[in-house]
Amino acid sequence: MTSRFRLHHLEIFWAVIRTGSQREAASLLGLSQPAVSKLLRHVEDQVGMPLFRRLKGRLVPTPEAMTFFEAVDDIFARVEGAERLVRELKRRFSGQLTIVSVPGLTTTFVPEVIGRFLKEQTDVRIGITSLPTAQVIDRVLKKQAHIGLVYGPIEATAAETVLLCTTHIICAIPEGHRLAEKTVIMPDDLAGEPIISAAFMPQWGQLVDQAFEKAGVTRNIVANCANSDIAYKMAAEGAGIAVVPMTPLRDAITRPVVLRRFAPAISLPVLAVHNRTEPLEQLAASLIGWLRASTRDYQWDALPFTSAKLAPSRIRPRRGRESDN
Repeated sequence: MTSRFRLHHLEIFWAVIRTGSQREAASLLGLSQPAVSKLLRHVEDQVGMPLFRRLKGRLVPTPEAMTFFEAVDDIFARVEGAERLVRELKRRFSGQLTIVSVPGLTTTFVPEVIGRFLKEQTDVRIGITSLPTAQVIDRVLKKQAHIGLVYGPIEATAAETVLLCTTHIICAIPEGHRLAEKTVIMPDDLAGEPIISAAFMPQWGQLVDQAFEKAGVTRNIVANCANSDIAYKMAAEGAGIAVVPMTPLRDAITRPVVLRRFAPAISLPVLAVHNRTEPLEQLAASLIGWLRASTRDYQWDALPFTSAKLAPSRIRPRRGRESDN
């Protein structure tokens, strides 16, 4: 051989033997018969020996041609397998995903991330429902949802978890309140203060309960909210001090609040959950990857130990960090 074979040249040879004639090969490949004849001669030139005998207008493969054909046929079997694989991968990355999430996440970064994901995966349809943690886990375990999004920790042996990021319990204080000048808020500071809580996560709620009990402080809970955003809004209206997880978007707050760390520190993992008993679909795995990477664009853990006031415009998602992803 004087040069490497091109796949197209091998395809001509393969089609002629497979169909038994140049005419049928031309029809199969969408070429003219003269073009097939010319390319076939080129293949023989590359091989350096005749591959066909011309008998009464017919091409009869030589024994060497049939041996060569076995190798070429194996190549095209692999090509066909690769094409099937691509079709299967495309099928896996199309279809429908069902997501269930706790309210504190569905009202913050999740809609924006899913929106960007759908721009990339145009064949995908996503359904998302906001539910309490227990129901999120229940639907995932019953295979009624592909992915659950919750604050951890969780107790479910049949659930596989992926850590997206870590957040903390913070205090949202009405602007101008006496505690707004403190850098860290402790249970003793909240004695006698109206407290706004979020009741959607029993696990972290128990940790907050223990912190107040250890300090010997009885809370004056004036409101239990379905999610952190409601608690933030109520704090912004001066109804009390919200003791809730830090969440990354506060665009809906109509008036500024001051955010401060709560001590003792209570860390909360933000988790993607799927059913451990069956393989995670590639489409679902891809979305989890997007969610995990996108958490770095938001200020989940950006509260400094300072007295600087954080208005809504100061705690929106950070931009210009795509290069970090």
